[in-house]
Amino acid sequence: MESTTRQTGQEVAASAGLGLVALGALVLLTMTGCEPAPYAELQTVLQYEVAQDGNDRASLRDRWLTDMREADSRIWAAVNGDVMDQEVADAMIQAHQEGADVRVVADAEDEGGAGFQALEDADVPITYGDGELLYLPDPNLSQVATRCRLDQATQTVTCDSGSTSSPLCDREDGIQGALCRPDSFNTMSHRFVILDEHTVWNFANGFEDMGQAGALGWKVESEIVREDFEREFRQMDGTGGPDTPGLERDSVFATTLGAYDGILKSRTDSNVVYLSNQPGALTIRFNPQERLMKEVIDAVYRARSSVTVISPRIRNPFLLGALEYKANNGFQVDVIIGEGAQPQDLESDGPRSRLDALGARVHPAGENLPTLVLIDQEPKPQGRRWPRSAIVLSHPLERARPLQLSVGTGPGGSDEVLIYPSDAFIDGNLWKIFEYESNIGQAEPIDRFSQWADRIEQDTQEFP
Repeated sequence: MESTTRQTGQEVAASAGLGLVALGALVLLTMTGCEPAPYAELQTVLQYEVAQDGNDRASLRDRWLTDMREADSRIWAAVNGDVMDQEVADAMIQAHQEGADVRVVADAEDEGGAGFQALEDADVPITYGDGELLYLPDPNLSQVATRCRLDQATQTVTCDSGSTSSPLCDREDGIQGALCRPDSFNTMSHRFVILDEHTVWNFANGFEDMGQAGALGWKVESEIVREDFEREFRQMDGTGGPDTPGLERDSVFATTLGAYDGILKSRTDSNVVYLSNQPGALTIRFNPQERLMKEVIDAVYRARSSVTVISPRIRNPFLLGALEYKANNGFQVDVIIGEGAQPQDLESDGPRSRLDALGARVHPAGENLPTLVLIDQEPKPQGRRWPRSAIVLSHPLERARPLQLSVGTGPGGSDEVLIYPSDAFIDGNLWKIFEYESNIGQAEPIDRFSQWADRIEQDTQEFP
């Protein structure tokens, strides 16, 4: 599909030590007799947040809290538990008590957390999603899925035709022979907050103890970008306006499936490319409706000189294949994963062994390591440079396929169904900064993400 391009005005905001991108002027003209309608400017100012250490991370969080405390009309937050503590909850509760429209979307696993419980006690509406799922994607699997069990070491659910009771999923009201996806396999990974009419904060990871990893994210002042995130939020929140007593929510998460187990979430925009009057451009994508893993895999194959991948874990076999292809053909490939976050392999040629062969290293931030992919940051040996890009996701690099049939591996030679965490059941977002041929090496935000990656690499150890 052809991308839509929106160009920006000339104003650029300045901030000490932070890159600012100015986007957006859209002229809306309609004819009223001979007189044009008033000129309207939709300006976008984007401030990238790259915390270099723990102190920077604390400062970033303080600025985010300050903006929430100053919100007048609304706070719409789709957040993970790693950014929702008591102080954040207090800022939201204060806004709620002062009459602002405050709503929260969260992952089902976070229900009962201290921050979320405080919001519930203050009658702030919270919508939880992406919890346990019992479904039947293929009726032919019903005979081999009567018993499901979770292997914590490999993070895999195995379903077979065993007759013993299953500890996973409540099957009393479920479909006969349905497959069980436990709560931990389905994730609401967003960390964005919409404030009033123009401000959006978005983070790739949280503020929990991450060693010296630091947080990645941005703050934007933009009605255009706000609309994109608002469409995403409204789908998960399930209400069109402030809560009405007795009104049943119609929430749509990654785990909300149609009659034929298809994804119901809709796309938020038509692949808008946000340009600026300084080099570099920005795109934003949402999962699962745009399947972000394909975007990453395609970017790796398009690389012309180098690929750097940083993520808590990498389980997608097609992404690993793309990295192996590049490494085997002379490209510089660097991979860093989170310590203790990569599951054990089911088979000898699983993701762990393939990462080891790629020379992957581990970082102590573990699960709290953000996901960053840098494309063509390094020049070719001949010295030629290519347009660079930096891709950031709100979640790890999981498999695309949520399950597979394993023939003859079960008890007595029966078949089994293997179920995995998958990007098909993750609500998340991807943002990409990239250059064109005309401005190679000039996008300063990509420089800072590259410097962050270099610092991360200094704290890594050999793959265990």
